[in-house]
Amino acid sequence: MQTQQAVIEWLHAVCELGHKFDFATIDQYGLLIGRSPKNEFALEDTFADPFFEEVERLVDQILGEWRTLKGGTSGFFHRVLGYACDPAPSGLRYFFTGAAWCPVCGSRAKDYDAYSPPRTELLDIPLVTHREWNNLTPQEKRSKIVQALRETGCLPEGV
Repeated sequence: MQTQQAVIEWLHAVCELGHKFDFATIDQYGLLIGRSPKNEFALEDTFADPFFEEVERLVDQILGEWRTLKGGTSGFFHRVLGYACDPAPSGLRYFFTGAAWCPVCGSRAKDYDAYSPPRTELLDIPLVTHREWNNLTPQEKRSKIVQALRETGCLPEGV
């Protein structure tokens, strides 16, 4: 498994049931952090991985002109990126939306904030892999992204 060093910042959060916990975020240009509901991390290096541009191009093509009405595709893209990555060790999908889950009850963080002063840490984080994606045909890749856009509420009827 390939890893990459990245500086993460720890945020403190409160979940929907009131549990307090910390979670990691990243603010390094070109790096995206994927997080599973079991709080497993993986990085997507947008500069080094041609996969990123391939998925971005598919999202642009599928959404077509409709995307410009909604201010571009970055929000949609972050919602579907995990569908094209291999799953986390737990078998769950990585999410690249900034969502965090409570380690106690599994509910989502409803409020979070940075520590003051910031708490940062240099970690070796696994890079996401795309073995399953790389074995798909172009049509299967397109179908997978269409499915992901529908499941995440990004693809309206008729598009």
